[in-house]
Amino acid sequence: MRAYEVTLVPGDGSGPELVDAARSVLDHAARLSGFKIDWDVHQAGQRALAESESLLPDATLNSIRTNGAALKGPTTTPIGTGHRSVNITIRQELDLYACLRPVRSLPIASTQEEPERPHIDLVVVRENTEDVYAGLEYPKGSPGARAVVQALGALGRPLPADTAVSLKPFTPHGCERVVEFAFNHAARHGRKLVESVCDARRYPATEGMFARVASKVAARHPSIASRTVPVPALCADLVRAPGRHDVLVLPNLYGDIISDVTAALVGSLGVAPGANIGAHHAVFEATHGSAPEFAGSGRLNPTALIFSGCMLLDHLGEHETAARIRAAVEDVVAAGKVLTFDLLAPQRSADAATTVEFTRAVTDRLGPVARP
Repeated sequence: MRAYEVTLVPGDGSGPELVDAARSVLDHAARLSGFKIDWDVHQAGQRALAESESLLPDATLNSIRTNGAALKGPTTTPIGTGHRSVNITIRQELDLYACLRPVRSLPIASTQEEPERPHIDLVVVRENTEDVYAGLEYPKGSPGARAVVQALGALGRPLPADTAVSLKPFTPHGCERVVEFAFNHAARHGRKLVESVCDARRYPATEGMFARVASKVAARHPSIASRTVPVPALCADLVRAPGRHDVLVLPNLYGDIISDVTAALVGSLGVAPGANIGAHHAVFEATHGSAPEFAGSGRLNPTALIFSGCMLLDHLGEHETAARIRAAVEDVVAAGKVLTFDLLAPQRSADAATTVEFTRAVTDRLGPVARP
């Protein structure tokens, strides 16, 4: 039997119950297909902080380094405590420079209150290590903030002494590799258009560089149409005609925002998967956050993590099993009988299925595992 060693990070908030749901679907489908996943479980987030005084223990990072791939639940970063985001740390430590977020319509039945949505099948590629999410943020009065204020003062750009600072670094290398990733993804999956999205007019030094590098990369891929789109224009067009977009490649901040917007266009963040990919490692996780207020409620939609697990299976080369799971989820949604609250019109919220009920419906749709 084929076997894969994969790191599993339950996360915190709603993470553990969603990870349990995704894991049960993946394990069931793997047994049907004749392979198994050996989960190497490690903690990150609030539980890790309580147990080891670290949001991201070295053992967790080392497990991902060793195994090369991880399925991760959402984690919560304590606000105003000086702790660095788990997600940012993982991406930077493992150089997971490309965040891949496919956005595809599910067959959700329309109602009079909820008219039919346009069909959407696009991919958001987000640069993952630079921009304002690089973690170069300094509170007022800190040594970092004082150094930046002093340096800007010497350049004739004085700032108040109590200024807090967040830096926005871009490099040609960082821009080039994520745009190249987007074009290569488009070529492998038969996509026809790559749009590089930025605000070059407002930020000519940073996002202007992103646009210039994107044009250079596009010239190496003449068989794929390309263009540069200002981010305000993209936002307006996603409201008017989201179905005409194909592959979007964006700097870190815009990529985060646009992937949330496009997820809402296809139902909710509960159906939006994601992968953080580098040259040697990949971490698969839902687009949504930890939603600690819903922890233990049993109400959340596990589709985003199930689909993230499908991306993991594709990464492992188990494409047929990934496709089977996606089809099972779509069949359950299309049937309309077992849906979580985020996929229902408000007046039908009383009919919402629990996380466990939805997960069971998916595994049932996959079929029973034959007894030996």
